[in-house]
Parts: sequence; structure tokens; C-alpha cells
Amino acid sequence: MSLAPLIPALTCQLKRFLQLVRAVFTIARRLSPCVVFLDEIDALFGARVSSRGSGGAIAHRGVITEFMQEMDGLKTREDANVMVIGATNRCV
Repeated sequence: MSLAPLIPALTCQLKRFLQLVRAVFTIARRLSPCVVFLDEIDALFGARVSSRGSGGAIAHRGVITEFMQEMDGLKTREDANVMVIGATNRCV
């Protein structure tokens, strides 16, 4: 079974999710001071997928990269008074 027909749909969903990530941080900067709360953060930043070349692994890496760039921008901008807090139910 080929996954080729699914790739355009996955790419579209990934682009949309990255736009949503950017939008969250744009709104947070506008509403500054602001807290961005990420519930179940382990679902987003949890263990990496073992198959490195898979579409899911590439998408996961893209989402993490976007979050990290946005959070890095919060630190470097003096006018951005935004705090990011994450929560999980996992026991360590």
C-alpha cells in the first residue's frame, strides 16, 4: 500500500498546525503580559518517533522546531512578556 495519496493531505495539515502555533504566540505577544498553557505537553514534546525518515517523524520535528523558534523569540524580544507553562499527567 502506498502512502503517496496521503502526503498532500498531511502536508496541508502540518502547514495549518504550524500556522496555529505562530498564531498562538502572535496573540500572546499582543496580549502581553500573557501565559500560554500547554496541557498534555508530553503528547507534543514526548519521545521521538523511531523511524527517522517517516512523514510523522518529519512533521513532529517541524512542530517542535516551530515551538522552539517562537519560544526563543519570546526571550529575545524585550517587549514580549509571555510565559509558557506545560503540564503532563505522566509520572517520571
